[in-house]
Amino acid sequence: MSTTPPPDPLGAEIRRVRASLGMTLQEFGEHVGIAWQTIAAYETGRVVPPSDRLLAIVHATRRAPESFRVERVARELAKAAA
Repeated sequence: MSTTPPPDPLGAEIRRVRASLGMTLQEFGEHVGIAWQTIAAYETGRVVPPSDRLLAIVHATRRAPESFRVERVARELAKAAA
């Protein structure tokens, strides 16, 4: 029996966006204004990013919230932007 948690869809999407930009964790963290260690924690699902951090990632990457393909993300960002 495995104790590995299932992959976090939000973390996977953050990683996908970072990879599509061709950035390392450090470069991406500097770009969005969040420590690379925190980005790594989001990507692995160890930490769920709060709405303000998700909004910072969306704005810094110039992506639509829907590009993260996670309904919760879109709802959280809509609430934060309101």
